[in-house]
Amino acid sequence: MDVALRDCPACNAVVMGDDKNCPDCGAELPPLPVPVPVAPPVAPVPSPSTLGGRTSGSRETPCPKCGMMLPQGVLRCRDCGAYLTPEIEQAAMARMASRMYGGRANSGFAPVAINNTPADSSFSTVADDDDFDLNPDISFTDGPSEEDQPFVDLSPVGDDLGALPDLSEENFALKDADDPVREDLGEFALKETGEGDAGVPILKPIEEKAASRHVIDEPEEEESDLDFIPVAGVPLEQQAAPKVEAKPQAKPAPESVPLAAAEAAAAEKPAAPKPTMSIHSEATGGDALLNTALEEQEEAAERAKGGRRRRSQTTVLAPGRFLVFCPNGHRIQVQDKHRGRTGRCPNCKTIFFVPAAESSASEGEAGDSAATEAASAETAAPVEAGYSSWITDVLVHRVSPQKLKLTPGSLVADGFPADLGVSSEHLLLALLFKGGGPFRSMQEPKQKAANRKAMLEHFASGKALVELKLPEQLTLSNDQLQQLKIVQPTVPGQESLFADVPVFGEGRIGLRLPALDTATEKGYLSLGLSQFRALAEKLGEVYGLSDFGAGTSIPMEDQFEDFSCHYSEAKFQAIPESVWPFYKADTARPATVLGHKCEKCGLIVSEDSRKKEKVGSKSPDSVAKAKCPKCKQKMGNHQLHGFPVKPEL
Repeated sequence: MDVALRDCPACNAVVMGDDKNCPDCGAELPPLPVPVPVAPPVAPVPSPSTLGGRTSGSRETPCPKCGMMLPQGVLRCRDCGAYLTPEIEQAAMARMASRMYGGRANSGFAPVAINNTPADSSFSTVADDDDFDLNPDISFTDGPSEEDQPFVDLSPVGDDLGALPDLSEENFALKDADDPVREDLGEFALKETGEGDAGVPILKPIEEKAASRHVIDEPEEEESDLDFIPVAGVPLEQQAAPKVEAKPQAKPAPESVPLAAAEAAAAEKPAAPKPTMSIHSEATGGDALLNTALEEQEEAAERAKGGRRRRSQTTVLAPGRFLVFCPNGHRIQVQDKHRGRTGRCPNCKTIFFVPAAESSASEGEAGDSAATEAASAETAAPVEAGYSSWITDVLVHRVSPQKLKLTPGSLVADGFPADLGVSSEHLLLALLFKGGGPFRSMQEPKQKAANRKAMLEHFASGKALVELKLPEQLTLSNDQLQQLKIVQPTVPGQESLFADVPVFGEGRIGLRLPALDTATEKGYLSLGLSQFRALAEKLGEVYGLSDFGAGTSIPMEDQFEDFSCHYSEAKFQAIPESVWPFYKADTARPATVLGHKCEKCGLIVSEDSRKKEKVGSKSPDSVAKAKCPKCKQKMGNHQLHGFPVKPEL
């Protein structure tokens, strides 16, 4: 059932029903609208032509641009956005034009009329131009012509927009003094410009843009020497120099400040100081710049001829290293343990030979002689002041029993390097470095070498021992040396002070020295195997302490075991496993890997045969996971170490 709603024309009340008068005010209501009968929708009957697929009678139409099928009633393609018919496109363009220019009616823009637009289309627009008047002096054409290019209006502000002021007189005053804008400008005068400059020309469009900008004079950048690149094959004198033209300085654009005020401000400013450098005129400015460019070109050419300068480098070698040369002249650093052996150059892969005897040519610039001598365990050359030999790089430890930690190697970091000087009167203990902190690893090598060199020079010059300046020095008499006691390794039949824990490091030898004790700490010395053998020998020869170290597990002489290779049947001697920790910790005499032993079957493979038979990879440690050629099990990490036999020359 349809319900009719009407508004009362008198009281604006909403009246429902078919009453003729308003129930509130009694006014007569407008008549009811006559309903229009609507035909019921008829279901479309499919034709036989559409049963097999879409045909020309389908409700979808293809897009004229991309071909996508679109339902009827769609104005634009949902895929590419193209209009389906030209009529729809024209109507849409007309509507967009009316929206764009509808708000600019006062500017003289008329609505764009599109031909062939249906009158009843929803895109049709009507330009409402009744609310503005167009200036009759303004006309519009299809496009700007050459005569309608923009120009700069230099006329004074006023009603006469098209006239230019007469500037032919030198001095003139503004005509309209009553004009408020002209009163602010005041009076100004122009300087003489000549007969042909009486009028002010109208600027062209390009000049207008330049005049509207505020030009700032920036200093010119100095040209780099890399700008000039010499041409290969052509003499530098014949190559043309780049032409440098003098650029005129850009004049600043006129500002809106009155000229009279600007001249007054310029008069008040102090005169700028004259530059000390010579100022060239416009006629000679180009020549001066050209001369400067030529000078820079010559300097660049001289640098190009000389090439890159290489800094003089001095090869500083570590202690125990020296230089040799391969047949092709390449320098190679080798160690003292490589003497008498052959090697392969890393640069050209040629074989070179390391001389067995020391020569001045092979040592190179390896630093000071004192640092080189310190690398050996003992210096047998006699020294002044009665010191016949030196035992270097012995560690001095002062241990507090309350702070002692019974862990392997816990006292290694607390040791300080010292040298032992052997004389017939006493044993000198010279401490070369004493300190700590995070930078000890960098400071200790430098200070140790410097103090050792100063000490040797001091004794060589014949000075007294009391004048020697070291971090600490101590002379041990024969009675004090009698108190030396071996505490690591433990002597059989004695109680271990450290519970058989190698606190001085695995394989090192610890000595108790009461002369180093303080009020709260006890003094110890720790040495390697080569250092201990040298000390034991001097104690027996000079101080009467014979057989020092006998009866312990310390190998006072070299002992080797004989092995034979499974592949080559070559025989070699290796260090016994029981004393290998002492040789491993001896930095003065490093040992190398000579062979491998299988942990399962005991097969022996030499290192040379291992490389030839490709047992494992390049590294000797890779044999641990390699299969034994006899039992086919993993060989394990059982290496045989020793000292290679030097070939006879």
